[in-house]
Amino acid sequence: MVKSIRGLMEESGRSYGYIHRRLDAAGVTFRPRGGDMRPSRRSANSGPQAPC
Repeated sequence: MVKSIRGLMEESGRSYGYIHRRLDAAGVTFRPRGGDMRPSRRSANSGPQAPC
């Protein structure tokens, strides 16, 4: 079962930092921060547009 740190906070009454430290000490692999860093097709083609 996958739970968020915030969900575990609510269940346990502990802080975000406490939960994060305990998971880290247990060897849990966290997902990377910031999401997908690849340039999107939209931003790659967002230059000036010629009028139609």
